[in-house]
Order: sequence, then C-alpha cells, then structure tokens
Amino acid sequence: MAGKTQDKRTARLGIDIGSVNLHVFADGGVGKRRGWTRPIRGRGLDALVELANGEVREFLRGESALVAITGQGQDLLGAELGATAVSEVVAVTAAAQALFPEARTVIDLGGQFSKWILVHKERGIADFATNGLCAAGCGAFLEQQAGRLGLCVEEFGSVAGTADRGATVAGRCAVFAKSDMIHLQQKGTPVPAIAYGL
Repeated sequence: MAGKTQDKRTARLGIDIGSVNLHVFADGGVGKRRGWTRPIRGRGLDALVELANGEVREFLRGESALVAITGQGQDLLGAELGATAVSEVVAVTAAAQALFPEARTVIDLGGQFSKWILVHKERGIADFATNGLCAAGCGAFLEQQAGRLGLCVEEFGSVAGTADRGATVAGRCAVFAKSDMIHLQQKGTPVPAIAYGL
C-alpha cells in the first residue's frame, strides 16, 4: 500500500477505523472495486496491517494507491500511511450525496458516536450534531441492549418496528437508559416496545 501520488491512474483506498470495526474500500478503476470489514477488538492497527498485507495487497497487485482515512484512528494512522485524513462528518456526507443524491438528512450510528447531518443539495453539510461523550444511542450501546433483549442487532430495528409505540427510556445517558430498560423488563413490557423506546 503506497502513499499518496498524483498519478491519475492509481487506485484509491478508503479506510474507516471506527471504535468497533475497520472498513476498507478499494477502487482499482475500470469497475474493479472491493470492500472489507474486520472487527477491531481494541487492535485497529493490527487489523489494518493484517488486511493490508493480505487481501488488499492481493487485490491491488502492487498498484500504488491514493489513501484517505477517517474514523477514530485517522490521527494516529493518517501520518503513518501518508494518507489524507478526512472528518467523519465530511466522509459520511460525501458518501450519502454520491449514493443518495436526494437525501437531506443522514443518521449515522457508529459504535461510539452517532451523527445527525443535515445535507444541503449544493453546499453539502448544512448542519450536524453528535451524541457527545455519552454512549446512549450509539451502535455499541444498541448492540449490547439488543443482546439483553435476546435479539441480534440485525433484527433489532425490525422488532422495534412492530410496536405501536415505544416505552419511555432515558435518552441522554446510557447508564440511565440501561436502568430504565431493566425496569421495563421486570414490569413485563413487551420486547418490541422496549426496542422501539431504545
């Protein structure tokens, strides 16, 4: 994986190092594209090195790549890789505009941070907010609570969608939300209502 170059024929490599998963997307040009996702388990650099020296290297076949990086590890690894660091909000907005040009609102539930982005058709980011330092509403929190409800995170949304209304759950603090959820379970509140509330 070579660093930045101005050669227009080079491949492009996008890296997102989140708090839970590593995502890598390679565009080798001429319709040659591939993506990989790996759990980090607290070892983002190791996961990236293993993937880069294996499947990514094989996919690129020695071709140099323009590299951009976003996510939790962008500051740590950006300089090491000779990569362009890109804000997560900017990266998510660019992806949304490319894939869904008519979208005006983006909700990104990451493992540690959630982002709400208002998109302007011409200017890109109109406004945004994050969940700050509390884990309430982020992906890792929802995954843990789905497990507590006996659900896998993939079915969490569809189960919540079957409820007529959501149970009241504290929304500003993960600790209070978890306490509310346990109390709701003890009262026999239906799982779909709890999932909807969460």
